[in-house]
Amino acid sequence: MVRKTTSSTKAAARSAKTLQVILYSSRNCPFCRQAKAWFKARKIAFREYDVQRDAKGRKDFKRLRGRGVPIILLGKLRLDGFEPARFERLWKKVQ
Repeated sequence: MVRKTTSSTKAAARSAKTLQVILYSSRNCPFCRQAKAWFKARKIAFREYDVQRDAKGRKDFKRLRGRGVPIILLGKLRLDGFEPARFERLWKKVQ
């Protein structure tokens, strides 16, 4: 059986495929380690930039006016710090 998809279904499928999770972190940050472990346990793909060791990470951190790590970007949404419940709420919004 072939089902037609509506434009909203197509948009949702596109956003789920292209949604990128970016984590700005530092190696001595316990909340950053918690976020990475949490993402890995749930098989959430993410890209990590160390704001102390990576030139792009430092540049982006300044551009984002970061005051601390972690900073997590979900597409265009931003989460400062890491709390699993807050991340889950945002994750469900964009899925």
